[in-house]
Amino acid sequence: MGGGLTSATWLPTGTLVALLLAGPALDLPGHGAEGPAGAVVAVVFGGALHGQQGEQLLITARQLAGSWASASDRGVTSRLASGRVSLHLEGRFSANIPTRQAVAVLRDYLRAYDRGEVELARVALVEGSSDRGFAEFHWVARRAGTSQTLRHTVFLGLQQESGRWMVTEVRVLP
Repeated sequence: MGGGLTSATWLPTGTLVALLLAGPALDLPGHGAEGPAGAVVAVVFGGALHGQQGEQLLITARQLAGSWASASDRGVTSRLASGRVSLHLEGRFSANIPTRQAVAVLRDYLRAYDRGEVELARVALVEGSSDRGFAEFHWVARRAGTSQTLRHTVFLGLQQESGRWMVTEVRVLP
């Protein structure tokens, strides 16, 4: 799962769209975390995370990645922003749906998978903002009841809401 590089090179931050076009990330040793069910979560940054906001964003991204690896729909949906959430799940598009509906969609989606492994690839604040950020991770899991292992890239858009980082957008790319 992780790289093994011994030094860090900071990459510029950007929006979720910029992430889709970005090149490979660099692994930073010593920043790993153990997720639920033994899924290893290796942290790689997409830009400098400064101050308490950046630190809280990283903690939230680690928690979400661990919940995703364990297919914990409750762990993921408990961090959905109030109001509306944008979902793009493997080609299925649900633009800005009410949070209650997003909870149901994500619950059904994650229940279709067994526990897997997640490598947290990028975590950064959106350039010029202290209350918007994003996380990117690579997810490997089997469809429930099958031997088919699938690999996905997951992007999460996050925003500060009442002092907590909450998910405003989920993109799962096949």
